Amino acid sequence: MINKIEFEEIGSIELKCPYCKKNLEKFPIRKTECKNCGKYYYIRTRPLDHLKVIVTEEQMKFIENQWSQKYRIDEIYNEYLEVQERFDKIRSSIKNQSNVEPSDNEIFLKVYDELLDEFYDNYNWGLYRNIKLKIARSLEREIRINEAFQFFLEVFYLDVNGPNNCGTKNQKILKDFPPFDGYSFIPPGIIYSLNDLMAQLRIKKNDVENIFIEVAKKLSEKIRILPVNPEKAWEIYEKDIFED
Repeated sequence: MINKIEFEEIGSIELKCPYCKKNLEKFPIRKTECKNCGKYYYIRTRPLDHLKVIVTEEQMKFIENQWSQKYRIDEIYNEYLEVQERFDKIRSSIKNQSNVEPSDNEIFLKVYDELLDEFYDNYNWGLYRNIKLKIARSLEREIRINEAFQFFLEVFYLDVNGPNNCGTKNQKILKDFPPFDGYSFIPPGIIYSLNDLMAQLRIKKNDVENIFIEVAKKLSEKIRILPVNPEKAWEIYEKDIFED
C-alpha cells in the first residue's frame, strides 16, 4: 500500500573520475571530459539523499529513472492524502469481502467512481473533469492504454466545453454562473498525453475520429447540458492534435 521507494546509492561525492578513478582538481558543475581517460562524466543530484554526485553516463540515466519513479510515487501518495479516509474505508471493505489485498490503483478507481457521482450530482463539473483525468492517469499507470486513451478523450471533450464548479442546480444561479461556458482551453499536458497514447496504440486519424465521436456522444448523452456538440469538438481536436 503506497510504499516509498528505497533508492540504491549511485555515484560518488569523491573528487575522482567515475571511470578511471583519477583524482580530479575540483568538483565539476557540468558534463566534463576526464583529462586522464578521455571519457565524459556528469554531475547529478540523486533522490536517495539529495547529494550532488559524480556519475558515469549510464549512472546518470539510472538516476534520472530514479527521479521519474520518485515523482510517480509522490504523485500517488499526494492523491492518497487527498482521499485518505475514503481510500482506507474502501480498502478495508474489499479486503473483508475477498480476503485479498487490493492494489492501490484498484482502490483509487473505486474512490474516483464515488467522487464522480458526487460531483455530477452537485454540478461541480470542473472537479468532475479533474477526476476523469485522475482515472486516465491511473489506467495509464496500469498500462491499460486503450481505456486510458478514452478517458483522456473525455477530458479533452470536457475541456472544450469549459467546465465550471457550480455546487447547485438552482436555475436562477446557473443563469448567471453556467455549468459550462463553452470556452475551450486545452492544457498542453492533455495534448501531449493524447499524442503519446495515439503513438503507442498506432491509431490512424480516421480511427481516432470515430473513437472520439463515440466517446463524446456517450458523454453528451450523460451530461445533456454540454454546449459544444461532438462534431464541433472534433474540429477543435483535429486542429489542436493533428495540426500542432
